Amino acid sequence: MKPFLTSALAILLLFIGYATLADASIPTANTASTATTSNAGASTDITDTTLTKLTLATWNVGVFNNGEPPIGMPNDSVETNLPKIKSLIASFEADILIITEYASFLNQGKSRNTYDEVLKQFYPYTHYTRDAWSAIFSKYPFSVELITSPDHRDYLLGSVNINGTTIGLGAIHPRSASGTQAAEARIADHRMVIDFFADYDKAIVAGDFNTYEDRELNVYRDADWNLGNCGYFGYIDTYRPHTRAWYIDNIITKGIQIDNFYKIDNRADVSDHYPVVANLSFRTHTRQDGK
Repeated sequence: MKPFLTSALAILLLFIGYATLADASIPTANTASTATTSNAGASTDITDTTLTKLTLATWNVGVFNNGEPPIGMPNDSVETNLPKIKSLIASFEADILIITEYASFLNQGKSRNTYDEVLKQFYPYTHYTRDAWSAIFSKYPFSVELITSPDHRDYLLGSVNINGTTIGLGAIHPRSASGTQAAEARIADHRMVIDFFADYDKAIVAGDFNTYEDRELNVYRDADWNLGNCGYFGYIDTYRPHTRAWYIDNIITKGIQIDNFYKIDNRADVSDHYPVVANLSFRTHTRQDGK
């Protein structure tokens, strides 16, 4: 019996050793890895993952306080406002800046050109709606269409290329009004925006949304968009006259992570709105085998 037991024990030890080697060959997940390899038949795909960070700001400038009191401060001259505006914009450290209420038919002359000169020191690429009521300023080249919304608002919708990735880009400013009819008009505009970017994997839309009502913002939530304001980062009051809280300036994304969203405490007194800034990030996957 002893030879038999010795042989059986040897076989058992051999089996345990084989099983241990088999387990050791199964790879474990490595979250720090940036490259992945997958086999499909005889072909091998090697991809590299790149994390890209982007900062976008939006600001309803209220025509830089050239409006009517008490919102505007018409006694402040353009020369007085310019240093304040330049300092404030520099503090955004934004790659793209979307401005609403930039200019109007009453403010198309010297003052708009002067503000343009300041902004173009930061952003070489620009585009405006017909009356420059909304504008996009960017450090990256971009292309947009002037789209008239169902509520007859002018929106800038298009795309920007960030390090080889095409991202949808939009500047919107729905109507400011209360009541069911106004809410339905804004909802129609928001649905149009979603439809415009339906074929984009990644998109960013920003501006003064003039709403924080769930029945309106749910249009984006239901379509898997991320909200900067009224979302993960809470409800951030962006309107300075504090008769009540208004969470109306927003930056929303599709397929792009919002890492942080915050307002700039605008003590420069050049607008009735606070600027808001979003730190964004997204991952791109590129083949490394030259194919």
